[in-house]
Amino acid sequence: MGGDGSKNKESASLVKKRSLSYHQGFLSLPAQLVHHSLFRRSAQHREYPVSEQSRPSDSNPEGPRLEWTLPGFISIFLPEFPHRFTGHKHLQILGFVAKGSFGPILKVKDTSKDETYSIKVLPKAEVLRHAVLQQSKEEVIIQRQVRHPFLLSLRDCWQSQSNLFIMCDYCSTGDLYTYWTLKGRFDERDVRVFAAELGSALGFLHDFGIIHRDVKMENILLTDKGHLRLTDFGLSRRLERGDRAFTICGTIQYMAPEVLSGGPYSHAADWWSLGILLYALATGGFPLPAEADHCDMLTSVSECPYDMPASLSPALAFLLMELLFKIPTRRLRCLELFQSQKFFHGMSFDSQLLQKSPIEPILELKNHPDRPERSMRGKSPFSLSQSVRSDLLCWTFRMTHQFPPLTTEQKKELHEIALRIVSPGKGILAADESIGSMGKRLNQIGVENNEENRRLYRQVLFTADDRIDNCIGGVIFFHETLYQNSDDGVPFVKMIKDKGITIGIKVDKGVVPLPGTNGETTTQGLDGLSERCAQYKKDGADFAKWRCVMKISNTTPSNLCIKENATVLARYASICQQHGIVPIVEPEILPDGDHDLKRCQFVTERVLAEVYKAMFDHHVYLEGTLLKPNMVTPGHSCPTKYSAEEVAMATVTALRRTVPPAVTGVTFLSGGQSEEEASINLNAINNCPLVKPWALTFSFGRALQASALKTWRGQRENEAAATEEFIKRAEINCLASQGKYTVCGDSSGATGLSHYLSSYAY
Repeated sequence: MGGDGSKNKESASLVKKRSLSYHQGFLSLPAQLVHHSLFRRSAQHREYPVSEQSRPSDSNPEGPRLEWTLPGFISIFLPEFPHRFTGHKHLQILGFVAKGSFGPILKVKDTSKDETYSIKVLPKAEVLRHAVLQQSKEEVIIQRQVRHPFLLSLRDCWQSQSNLFIMCDYCSTGDLYTYWTLKGRFDERDVRVFAAELGSALGFLHDFGIIHRDVKMENILLTDKGHLRLTDFGLSRRLERGDRAFTICGTIQYMAPEVLSGGPYSHAADWWSLGILLYALATGGFPLPAEADHCDMLTSVSECPYDMPASLSPALAFLLMELLFKIPTRRLRCLELFQSQKFFHGMSFDSQLLQKSPIEPILELKNHPDRPERSMRGKSPFSLSQSVRSDLLCWTFRMTHQFPPLTTEQKKELHEIALRIVSPGKGILAADESIGSMGKRLNQIGVENNEENRRLYRQVLFTADDRIDNCIGGVIFFHETLYQNSDDGVPFVKMIKDKGITIGIKVDKGVVPLPGTNGETTTQGLDGLSERCAQYKKDGADFAKWRCVMKISNTTPSNLCIKENATVLARYASICQQHGIVPIVEPEILPDGDHDLKRCQFVTERVLAEVYKAMFDHHVYLEGTLLKPNMVTPGHSCPTKYSAEEVAMATVTALRRTVPPAVTGVTFLSGGQSEEEASINLNAINNCPLVKPWALTFSFGRALQASALKTWRGQRENEAAATEEFIKRAEINCLASQGKYTVCGDSSGATGLSHYLSSYAY
């Protein structure tokens, strides 16, 4: 593979050492065995040099041994992942099970045995890029060594040129978390069975000197009778009795306090996770919500008294209290004490007796119409790479479409919502400023930033009379605002819906630095997005907004930044649509800098092209989406001034080159422009002589509210006048979105004031 003779000798020597280590029982490879020829590849398939004596034959059925000369990208994964010289022609891909951390999990059928299995695919490049080589090896080492009725069994593992494969038993019923979301809470009889089965599995692992470190409902698969199989040993490691670990890992809501604090911790951490899991099964909720990071979670866990609900039986409450002792040495942490709990009185822990009777609630929910969607949990379908297909060879199922697919009814609902928002003359009021952003706005008028003042200000906007019904098609709420009421006790959501206006919600959690770039960012919030969307839909929201931000400079935006943010936006859009929520896709290019109009147009086209490529790859239904881009304008510090007509021509040209006609509407952000400037440019865009297949309207925040905010100033007596200012701007933008606005020439006061802020975030 491009190596010289010395490297070939070195490779053979390494293989010999590994083979000897294998026979001596040492299964892991030292890190120094990775050498610099790791990624040398050939454009065509090559046969690796193998001596005649080492080829498979009747006299030598095991095939190649010490005489192999293998390239580094194969040898470093040995011996845990044997390299197969022949493909698995007897394996038939039946479907997509889930999306793992690095690759897909597939459902396959072994046609030679007529058995069904699941295969976890790990692309080698991802394993090495994330430095999880030893962790991947440890995973299969542990699974080879453990066999227990309540642990998912490993059937085989191997490697190809590009991928690692881990094949396990297939559990058709799905995972416990899906059923928990459908049922809410389980009867204590069923909780007792789950507890006994999972406790038996943990006791077995701990006696074997293994700590799991990721006990959670998502990692518990269910058999045809509803009994559990603990799976996913990706974070597991050897830990003998008395030893300690220090790595902060796991799922934050299940992590014991000693894990959150960075250790030391032991097997007792798994019993804490079991306690959290049983609490959720028995009560329908977690004792604490998940925090953003382990530090905040540690604070919450430290302060929580973990009082048991009165609905629990005394025996179960006592068991949970024993499992949730914050001091590990006082915690219930061994199987013998676990079995002796009063909660299990009269119950046998024999695995055959435990599995004798089916878990009826699981079987009843197995055919629930929402189960397939819940099981995906908002994850986008994974397109099988050519290397995966080639490696498995026999494939009759190609994942070329969205899974699960949107139904005709879902598509119709999404399209109708999008059309309703951008009906002729209508646009969007962006009232989704975060608490921090509202603080900046209120500070400008000398008003304290507290919840009541934020509520009062939003009330000024939401109490506008029916004149705005023909101007505003949608209102984007912030989470806090979605659950606030007017002075009369009427929920804001009801007030807006009664006007025939659609409710939207900001679902991203703000921008964060993108490592490896020159100060660029990406947007966080995909974790838990599916669950949030499901709840927001129930609470009245029919569309959502997600903002990604890019800057123009000599070095930005980079390809990495563009691709990362495009992928994030596409994943967000796909998740929203699964819950009947229309996604507004907002790839904003900030006006920071001195770039000219041509440069902004070029970057805008680049970004939008990448966004819609990602939307296509993620199977987003474009007719059920809206785009919220920046207008193509020069940088704020650009010395050249451009007319509204020039801005309009550049903007529409950029859209025509990149945005598919299937997209229902384009709702421009104001991007720091003054109220009047934003309206003038929007009017010019709608009068641009080019063909425009989309509705072109507004989704303004500051450009709709600045005059109203300045008039209000936190005074009750100014509320009516402030509302009138808001109505005035809404009516002007209604006209501008139809190309009918006649410029009044009045740029005094707030209407002509620029709202530009450097590196604007909200």
